[in-house]
Amino acid sequence: MSKANSEIIKKYIQQVWEAGNTRIIDELIAPDFEYHVSITKEVKDKAWYCRFVATMRQPFVNTKVEVISVVAEKDNVAIYFRILGTQAEKAFGIESSGKEVYVDVMSFFTLKGGKITRCQAVMDLGAMTAQLK
Repeated sequence: MSKANSEIIKKYIQQVWEAGNTRIIDELIAPDFEYHVSITKEVKDKAWYCRFVATMRQPFVNTKVEVISVVAEKDNVAIYFRILGTQAEKAFGIESSGKEVYVDVMSFFTLKGGKITRCQAVMDLGAMTAQLK
């Protein structure tokens, strides 16, 4: 099960974060999905998460994802990956510079029956905004 869950998460990361294919969210994420916001400790739902993905991806073009490490055990998958992209629009209050930037992401997923039910992620937004300046 661990290997199958790892493949689901890799597919999810590549399709959603790299390709911007948010239609696959319904295929891979359970209706009762919970996104745990690391900074505020809030728990958000699937609809909020879809908007969050769109907001994070919108200012960037030529987006690529590098999967750095994946560890899986039973229904849990931890993945460390880097998202690279070129700033094409205003992002985080910073006008477009046309620079290529990256953000490192560490995500912890729980799956049940082949669907993602929970995610907690930490994004290094501070390093990314420093690159934009």
